[in-house]
Amino acid sequence: MVNRENAHVLESIPFSVDRDAFRDEVRMDAYPELADELERYLDRAEQAARPRGMVRVAYVGERDGDRVELGGEQFHSEILVDNLQGINRVFTYAATCGRELYELDLGDLDPFASFWHDTLKTQAVHTASTFVCDYVRSEFGVDKVSSMNPGSGDVDVWPIQQQEPLFRVLEGADREIGIELTDSNLMIPDKSVSGIFFASDRAYVNCEACTRKICPDRRAPYRPRR
Repeated sequence: MVNRENAHVLESIPFSVDRDAFRDEVRMDAYPELADELERYLDRAEQAARPRGMVRVAYVGERDGDRVELGGEQFHSEILVDNLQGINRVFTYAATCGRELYELDLGDLDPFASFWHDTLKTQAVHTASTFVCDYVRSEFGVDKVSSMNPGSGDVDVWPIQQQEPLFRVLEGADREIGIELTDSNLMIPDKSVSGIFFASDRAYVNCEACTRKICPDRRAPYRPRR
């Protein structure tokens, strides 16, 4: 961990691939002729992978209706305001699979490598975000942590446009860990995540605010708002 101007930059996040589990996930049993090609890809990708994360503490300011101030920036979300009742400090964060993995050259590999690559980048950003969450728990003594992410859940929960003020609070995510926010508020590398962690006795999951009925990544049932 490197502390630069109050940014906790996490650069040395351990990452390795369970190759047996990876083969199962990408259904290599159906493509035995590509086994050697997969090994070539994994050797290259594991060597390149450098998942990263960063955290900045932000303090909660004025609240009014669906508006709350975090780190001097204005955010609009009824659920965000509700979740931060009684909370005075949050941990803005970003995590990424890393530019090195995102920009890995696959030109000499089988076209299936693009599918393997997407799967591996997802594993890498999951590793990074879990590492960041564990860091917040240990570094700041927060036992129970929940998170919210702009753009997760239904569109009106915490709109993706709120990425702009969030990245202003984070300040330096592009320089420190290589995440670029596009004009459409998407992130590059594509397998990146940003949001806030906050202390919560009742674990909040973004899925609670999502009405999508079919989702392979759902981790909690939808909870209608009052």
